[in-house]
Amino acid sequence: MDLFLAGLLIFAFAVFWFIPIAIVLKSSRIEGNTKTLWLVVVICFSWIACLTYLFITPKPQKAPATSK
Repeated sequence: MDLFLAGLLIFAFAVFWFIPIAIVLKSSRIEGNTKTLWLVVVICFSWIACLTYLFITPKPQKAPATSK
């Protein structure tokens, strides 16, 4: 039972650690070397870096709608 609980805890930690990485990878806010740098920072500092990323990086601008 203890081994199962330990495995479950490790799995939960891995999923919890991977979520910020997925957020940066899927984001359209930045690209290129900037995305690579943010990815390294998120891997090293996880949730703190992810929250910083979400507040600091600019949101993508939507193109104005054109009517025909």
